[in-house]
Amino acid sequence: MRPQERDALLLYALADLSYEEIAFALDIPVGTVRTWLHRARLTARRVLASETEAFPRATTGADLHG
Repeated sequence: MRPQERDALLLYALADLSYEEIAFALDIPVGTVRTWLHRARLTARRVLASETEAFPRATTGADLHG
C-alpha cells in the first residue's frame, strides 16, 4: 500500500476523521481521499485474503472432540 493511501486509511479508521477532514489534513481534494481509501481497502483485502490462505484457521480442542 502506498504511504499516502495508508495515511488516509489510518486517519479514517483510527482517528475517525471524515473524508472532508482527511482532505483538509492532507491538503488534497475530497475525490483524492475517496480514491486513496478505495485503493487502500482493496490492498488490505488482498493482503488479508493471502494471509488467510497462508494460515488457515487453527483447529481448537472443541473441534477435535466434536
